[in-house]
Amino acid sequence: MKADEVYAAGINLLDSKIRKGEFKLFLPYKTPFILGHDLAGIITKVGAQVQKFQVGDHVYARPADHRIGTFAEFIAVNEADLAIKPAELTMEEAASIPLVGLTAWQALIEKG
Repeated sequence: MKADEVYAAGINLLDSKIRKGEFKLFLPYKTPFILGHDLAGIITKVGAQVQKFQVGDHVYARPADHRIGTFAEFIAVNEADLAIKPAELTMEEAASIPLVGLTAWQALIEKG
């Protein structure tokens, strides 16, 4: 695990539906909780076993299923759920990609 200081978070339809309670029969979230599925930020701490990232790295991510909370100022994210943010993208642009990109990949590659 490592900690990210969240600079930008993507807002998507899934967050809206969770907030409205539309998925409460399917998802394990217990109130109160913090919404958010996408982030871009800077690593502030790394766990002892983290190998691919270091403090100061600019990253973007979609935390693992059932691990939300990217609307917070800081969030702990598994190393496997992170990627180095492309330098040509702003934090806002990078935060808009993870869940939408995953959905597009699943639709085009896995289902299409």
